[in-house]
Amino acid sequence: MEFVGTFLQKPFQKVFRLPGRSIIDALASWMGAGTVGVLITSQQYERGFYNQREAAVIATNFSIVSIAFCLIIAKFVNIEHLFVPYYLSVCVAGIIAAIVVPRLPPLSRTPQIYHNNTAPNIVNEEIDQGQSMAKNSVNSSN
Repeated sequence: MEFVGTFLQKPFQKVFRLPGRSIIDALASWMGAGTVGVLITSQQYERGFYNQREAAVIATNFSIVSIAFCLIIAKFVNIEHLFVPYYLSVCVAGIIAAIVVPRLPPLSRTPQIYHNNTAPNIVNEEIDQGQSMAKNSVNSSN
């Protein structure tokens, strides 16, 4: 996940207006259980890695399309034979919603303050410009 997070950091920051490290939360939410993603996001917020707006955007947009939940729904409505196109459509709709929804109220008006008004615990997300993105991603996952 660190490899993918580092590799996709820049596009994730530009498209979703979130810190690059939040891609790990998004991947955990989509590939695992949504509650795990919310728990990770909550812990990161309480430790000062996310401000209130970032935590709200991550929790509301990336924790709703977990693969496990979609599989349960597909079985419930008896379309498990169409799971791949079903899940791909859910992912596309989820990505579009994650781009649009944070730009609308109330998420766009959520204050950018940190937990208990503490100082942010900012992580250096700089990458080595002299290396390729793949090399940076490999180095971050070690």
